[in-house]
Amino acid sequence: MQKGDQTDLVLDANILFAAFMRDSTTRKILLTKTPTPLKLYAPPFLIDEVYKYKDLLANK
Repeated sequence: MQKGDQTDLVLDANILFAAFMRDSTTRKILLTKTPTPLKLYAPPFLIDEVYKYKDLLANK
């Protein structure tokens, strides 16, 4: 959803991991410069999930 000067984007572990693990539309959305800044929202446990699977993600 776009609000004025930013675009709001909700992330969960599946979305973030998809961006890390393969060249995908998800990755392009997160890494492509947009006309308005992205404001990311994520559940608090997302950082724990990234740390839990950091070795797997690092090898992709």
